[in-house]
Amino acid sequence: MGRKFRVQRLPLPAPPASGTFVAPTVIDVDSVADVGREVFGPVLHVLRFRRAELGRLVDDINACGYGLTFGVHSRIDETIDFVTSRIRAGNLYVNRNMIGAVVGVQPFGGLALSGTGPKAGGPLLLHRLRRGVRTPPLPTGAGTTLPPALLSLQAWFDASGRRELAGRCAALASSTALRQGLDLPGPTGESNRLRFIARARSPPRWPPATASRCLRRMARRWWRNCPGRSGSRSSWLAASARRAPTSCCASRPGRRPRVARSPRATDRACGW
Repeated sequence: MGRKFRVQRLPLPAPPASGTFVAPTVIDVDSVADVGREVFGPVLHVLRFRRAELGRLVDDINACGYGLTFGVHSRIDETIDFVTSRIRAGNLYVNRNMIGAVVGVQPFGGLALSGTGPKAGGPLLLHRLRRGVRTPPLPTGAGTTLPPALLSLQAWFDASGRRELAGRCAALASSTALRQGLDLPGPTGESNRLRFIARARSPPRWPPATASRCLRRMARRWWRNCPGRSGSRSSWLAASARRAPTSCCASRPGRRPRVARSPRATDRACGW
């Protein structure tokens, strides 16, 4: 990166006998993708952008897959609302310091590839670490907008006659904490709010063979639970076996893949 971008760093004193040390460094980049993975250390990447490109910039940050903390400094309420509603990060800081989270006041934890789950220092962490203890009830979110995907799934279950599954969706919608929030204590003039959102979708970084095997298992389980498909089940699985990689369907290296004619044969051919 030092050869491609402008880099400014402080000089290090005489190198110690052991250890790895990085001097405070500022790097000018042309895009968010130039940063690559998370960088932990005294390194600051600077990206200049136009005001009209703010939305695309936030989307580029989300596309990285990481979401530990995010901070914005602005005196324009519309800008703050636009950015904080669009960014995907575990902790959002507005016009304040981004380090030094206080237990019980600023729960800390990442999102997506930066970690997920109960936040350290949050009101629900202790209950998550214990067994047989009910999580304290959250305030009901009157008028809370439910995820459109859940509503669509419930409507599809109703239309297809799956009343039990539709009822489960309704029960989940009435008890979910998603898109609700808790106001946490804090110093005068400071607002600390805990929100509950769905876990981010992060593409797994699997080897191709592992990803192919997992996808076939998912398809098989879905097909088993799909009513009214028994007549075409064998041919569908056989077609899947034809398209599967040779390394997954061949019983020995170099042998031509077998084409299954029944679900059980497909299981044996693809290693399910």
